[in-house]
Amino acid sequence: MRLDTAVEALWLNRHNSEADMKAARKAFTSAVKDVAAAIDKAEPDTGKADLINLAYQGTIDWGAHPNPRSIHQHMEAPEDIGTHIQVNLTALHPRGSLEYDRSLLACLDFGMLLGLVIAHSLSTISKESVRKLQELNDMKEALLESEFPDAYAAMGPLKG
Repeated sequence: MRLDTAVEALWLNRHNSEADMKAARKAFTSAVKDVAAAIDKAEPDTGKADLINLAYQGTIDWGAHPNPRSIHQHMEAPEDIGTHIQVNLTALHPRGSLEYDRSLLACLDFGMLLGLVIAHSLSTISKESVRKLQELNDMKEALLESEFPDAYAAMGPLKG
């Protein structure tokens, strides 16, 4: 989408009509596979492409396929609260429940994955940006390990 605004328009307008939906599906059928392959070509044998493909299959398995309708209709307008931008999402599970906590950690995990994909879409990325992404990932891993030690241990080689 960074290189072709027509592709961006396909994604944003996918719910406008049946024809728009068909065009978007056709355009994005192999998007995840294409991104994973491009990252694997740039950094072979790092396992990043496998993580992207596994994460995508997980979203399908768990019913969380991102699209404008599934995202925008469940968000309140972002609010600047001083030190952060707060975005409230509609949820089906009460705050503090296991599913609520797991969902937040999944969002953080996918955020990290998106950071990786975005980093690969830039022509250059600073060492400072890479360091900050690594720090965020380390914090996420520590949180996962402290809150879900059994699940974390079972993850094995997918950690990090």
